[in-house]
Amino acid sequence: MQRLALKNLFSTLLLITVISSGANYPVPVSAQENSLNKDQLGALLLEYVNAQSGPNETAQIHITSMPSKMPAGAGDWRVSCRKPEAISGKTVFTLTLNGDREKICQVVADVKKIVPVLIINKRVDRHHIIQHTDLEPATREMTWPKSEYAIDIENALGKRTTRQITSGRVLTSSMVEEIPVVERGENLSMTVVDKNLYVEIPVISQGQGYRGDIIQVRNATTNAYYLAEIIDENTVIYKSTKR
Repeated sequence: MQRLALKNLFSTLLLITVISSGANYPVPVSAQENSLNKDQLGALLLEYVNAQSGPNETAQIHITSMPSKMPAGAGDWRVSCRKPEAISGKTVFTLTLNGDREKICQVVADVKKIVPVLIINKRVDRHHIIQHTDLEPATREMTWPKSEYAIDIENALGKRTTRQITSGRVLTSSMVEEIPVVERGENLSMTVVDKNLYVEIPVISQGQGYRGDIIQVRNATTNAYYLAEIIDENTVIYKSTKR
């Protein structure tokens, strides 16, 4: 009965510690257990990976290499890895018992992360504006950096593609971009304000950009070049003369 009570206590402590800690967190191991076996180690690593994962993501772990004899003793195990924000594939985990440098080991595991993604359901050309009808939700095993797949439908809609995308491809953040306010070659009005001087000059944009960007423009009459700040799709403000 006492051993069962201790086991329940340490299970509760494990759950509380994992939920409340960050990338490196302690996991209590009872004196009765003395060390971690492979099943306990797998559960510990899975808790760690899940703590670094996003909502609706799931993970699978297969340990491929571990010490023949794990450090022993009661206390807190701490788990870490090189890139906790992008755990996938072959991963080396470092485990430390009670912060003791003499009780540290490394474990290698194959990590599979199943993540929610958006699939392009038809071929689209470069600069296609993404709409609801272009996308389908799905799940896939992650084989690319998290920053590349972490794009939800609300952040995809209304953006344009940066290249041609074939049907069935996972939509990643590098495949879409905001639609520029100004495109290269557009006719604009450049406002020049200097003390009591206010002049509007017709110019032609020499590049694309968004509100607040500084772009190069060309005077439509004299062919002189200037640097100007984009205000809206029709207007820029003079900043300096391009030499």
